[in-house]
Amino acid sequence: MKPAWNFLDLPPAQSRLADSRAVILPIPYEETTTYQKGTGAGPAAVIAASAQVELWDEELRREVAQVGIFTAPPIPGGTAPAPEELHHQTLPEVGRYLDREKFVMSLGGEHTISLGPVLAHHERFPGLAVLHFDAHGDLRDEYHGTHYGHGCVMRRVHEAGVPLVQVGIRSLSEEEAALIEASDRITTFYAHEHRNLAEATSAIVDALPEDVYVSIDMDAFDPSVAPGVGTPEPGGLFYPEVLALLRAVSRKRRIVGADVNEVRPLPGETRTEFTAARLAYRIIGYVAESRGW
Repeated sequence: MKPAWNFLDLPPAQSRLADSRAVILPIPYEETTTYQKGTGAGPAAVIAASAQVELWDEELRREVAQVGIFTAPPIPGGTAPAPEELHHQTLPEVGRYLDREKFVMSLGGEHTISLGPVLAHHERFPGLAVLHFDAHGDLRDEYHGTHYGHGCVMRRVHEAGVPLVQVGIRSLSEEEAALIEASDRITTFYAHEHRNLAEATSAIVDALPEDVYVSIDMDAFDPSVAPGVGTPEPGGLFYPEVLALLRAVSRKRRIVGADVNEVRPLPGETRTEFTAARLAYRIIGYVAESRGW
């Protein structure tokens, strides 16, 4: 079987940039991983798995791919920059697609990749908030010698003035917990307090402004759903409840951008990358539905 050459292995008529509403941007960056490595191979694994995803969406009752989905060249394209430099490459690249009115779905790589896309969207949608699905707070000021690694990415987003609404959090440091308590720009729905995500949906949506950027670390899911992550944490989210929340957000708010990250491919086990591919496609579908594409 030949590997997919673009997301969903779409034909040229559905994957040309000029004719596409959405862009898949692979960012295979992995420089600050501190436990199990391998997320640098995540974007390619998700794109390969996406070739097995049916184009007909059974929930939305349509073939969403007809809106056009262009797969961009991966960035960085050469030597991986230091973590504090990565967003200087990704921010203008994402901005270039936004200025062409494309919906950008970035695929990581470690969660460090989210900073550039978030900042690019914030420049154009200054009132947005990040809906952050994760097992971890990612709010450390510094972690393993850098201020820009995967454990610090949402701290840098917060410092940029972007509000955070966090879902699925179940592992964080005392420093991060203190910041959450002190900041009026961080709303955290801890996993242990919201085991029934459906009951929290209204509160989560109410915490969001009109414009929303969605950032999904795959370790937000329970390890039974997504075992292929760098730090699998017990007690996580499940796929149907995450989809239900995202659809509610898409109907009551405007999803302006998204990323799915932290896929760590496992030999002989494709559950995580296939789930990520389905998730990315479904988010594009929700955006298409809400925008009337």
